[in-house]
Amino acid sequence: MRVDGAQTNSPSPELLNIAYVTLRKVTLRLIPFLFILYIVAWLDRVNVGFAALQMNSDLGFSSAAFGLGIRSAE
Repeated sequence: MRVDGAQTNSPSPELLNIAYVTLRKVTLRLIPFLFILYIVAWLDRVNVGFAALQMNSDLGFSSAAFGLGIRSAE
C-alpha cells in the first residue's frame, strides 16, 4: 500500500491473524504443561520437608546440614 509515495510498514490482516492463531495455539499447549510442572515442583518441596523429619534423625544430620544439601541441589 502506498500513501503519498511512501510505503507503509503495517502488517497485513492475514499476517496478524496468523500471528494471533499461532500465539493462541502455543499458549493453550504451554500453559497447562507449565501448571502441571508447577504442581509437581510444589509436591516435591512438600515431600522433601516431610522426609527431613525422619531422615535427619536416621542419618544424624543437623538442620543446617540438611538445608545445605537442599540448597546445593537446586
